[in-house]
Amino acid sequence: MMTKPQLIRLIHIAKSKLSLDDETYRAKLQAAVGKTSCTAMTHGELQTVYQSFQDAGFKRQFSKKKGAHVSPNSQGKNKAPEIAKIRAIWLTMHEQWFVTRPDESSLNAYVMRQTKRLNGVGVAEVGWLNSYLAYKVLEALKAWHLRLIKGILKTRRIVLPTNRNGDEVRSYDAITGVYERIRQLDEYLNNCRARGDFMLASSFPCCGFRFETPAPTDRAETWDSLVGCPVCRKQFMRIVTCHSVIMRAVR
Repeated sequence: MMTKPQLIRLIHIAKSKLSLDDETYRAKLQAAVGKTSCTAMTHGELQTVYQSFQDAGFKRQFSKKKGAHVSPNSQGKNKAPEIAKIRAIWLTMHEQWFVTRPDESSLNAYVMRQTKRLNGVGVAEVGWLNSYLAYKVLEALKAWHLRLIKGILKTRRIVLPTNRNGDEVRSYDAITGVYERIRQLDEYLNNCRARGDFMLASSFPCCGFRFETPAPTDRAETWDSLVGCPVCRKQFMRIVTCHSVIMRAVR
C-alpha cells in the first residue's frame, strides 16, 4: 500500500500529466473529497483523489532505466531513514507554493547542489544518500522551509507563540504546524468570501492574530462557536452578531 507522501507525489504528477491549471486542479480535489489541499487529507481521501485522476486518464509510468529511481538496500528500504522525510518535506513545500515542481528530478537537483557543497562532487539521486549526507540535506531543507515560512509570517505581522519560559518557539514541527493551521484557516475564509458571506474583522486576544469572521446579516441572529487560535492554540468561545465579534477565553 502506498504511503501518504507517495500518494501526494502521484497526485501532483497526475496534475502535470493531465495539464490541469491550479483552479481546475483544486476544483477536482473539492469534487472528490470536499478538500482542496492534499496535506489536509486522510490516507483514504488521498486514495479517492488518486483514483479520480486515474479515472480521468492518468496512468502511472514505471521507468525501465536502471538506477533512475531510489536505490534500495537489501531489505528493499532506503539507505537512510531521513530520505523519506526529505521527500515528504519537498512535497509539502510544493503544496505550500514554495517550490515550483514536486517531481523527483527537481528534488535531485536540490540534493546535488547541497551535497556538492559538502563533498565537492555531489550526489545525483536522493535515494543514493548515505546517513550522514541525508541528515545534512534534511536539516538544510528544513532550515530553508523555516526561512520561507518566517518571511511570510513576518510580512503578515504574525508573532510566533512562546513557550513556558516566554521564549519564542523555534522547533521545525511547531512553526510548520502554525503555518499549516493558518493556511487551513485562510482557505476556509477564502471559500466564505467566494460565496459572498458577510465578513467582520476580528482577532484573538491571546496573541493578536488578526482574521475575518463570517457573520449573520440578520440583526436578530447570533452565532456562537468554540474556536482555537491557529497560532497559540488557545480555545475561545466566539459570539458573532451582524456587527460585532466577541472572543471569550475558555478556562
